[in-house]
Amino acid sequence: MRITGAVTQLNELVHRANHISIISHKKPGLDLLNAIVAYTNYLKRHDKQVDLYLPGIDNQVTQHAHLIGEYKRELPPRQTTVRIGLNEAKLRKVQYEVKEGALFL
Repeated sequence: MRITGAVTQLNELVHRANHISIISHKKPGLDLLNAIVAYTNYLKRHDKQVDLYLPGIDNQVTQHAHLIGEYKRELPPRQTTVRIGLNEAKLRKVQYEVKEGALFL
């Protein structure tokens, strides 16, 4: 029953979306590549714009990548907004540190 609910939610999200990004794990193999090909074709048949990100794709898989068309090896930069309500807080100073590619507050 839980799986059915999750699939229904996913279908609703995909139905409402115009642009979908598919991101593989770091070492995608041929099984994953085949799944990506099938799902990308399905989405495109339903007039969805699809961006594929295949970080860490190896040479063995790369020779089959022509099956999926255009893909990117790197993820786009992420922009994250953190909003902290300070109306009732008595905050005088915020310290932060950027370390190993992460922001620490």
